[in-house]
Amino acid sequence: MRLPKRPPALILPRSLPIPVRKATATALPNRPATPTCSTSKSTNKKIIRALRAALNTLGDGFVEAIDDKTLQTIAANQPALRQGRIHGEAIEVPVLEATGQNRVGRFGWKDQHSSLLSFVAGAYLNEMGITNRLRPHDTTTVGKITPDPEDTPDNLGLAAIDHFAQFVRGTKVPPRDTVLAATADAQIGRALFDRIGCSTCHVGTIVTAPAGTVINGGAFTVLGCTRQQDH
Repeated sequence: MRLPKRPPALILPRSLPIPVRKATATALPNRPATPTCSTSKSTNKKIIRALRAALNTLGDGFVEAIDDKTLQTIAANQPALRQGRIHGEAIEVPVLEATGQNRVGRFGWKDQHSSLLSFVAGAYLNEMGITNRLRPHDTTTVGKITPDPEDTPDNLGLAAIDHFAQFVRGTKVPPRDTVLAATADAQIGRALFDRIGCSTCHVGTIVTAPAGTVINGGAFTVLGCTRQQDH
């Protein structure tokens, strides 16, 4: 399986249409949802935009299953491969579902999460505003009308973050397009990729920890699966 070339980010699956009841009243634009919300129009015409490309999460279960020592070894070997010009840093970050436990970060724009459940919990809060047991507090109380955490367990004892983490762990990376890879342009690009040192960080093959290995501070066990991931 191929590893993604850039840090993963959460993309939610397409949801099914949700029936909507006919509204009995129309919300006026000058009426706040709660007394604490302000709807006054700003005279500042400056618009600030932050542009980021959301990356898919297919195959991230394999990334989660990579042993810490594997990532640390890749970083330690980089200076010798590129005459000291490249040296990645494997940082350890908290595993939110295992209090007091740290692991090498691998998810998020700054590798701030080390497990998929921690990553999903952060995305539920920061991207959708849904508090959960791992991220139980909103970043603002303006317009807050629901109790925390908002993501609660279902009849199976699993919250939405648990289901979504399971979903991501069950996906595979899309297979390599062998026809495209065989074209002249692709061959030239691959040679350039290796020659200028991209493969120093974007390693061609990584092997996950063996099935049965306990990771995430004891909170998860690597499932039986194909271990080799080809870039």
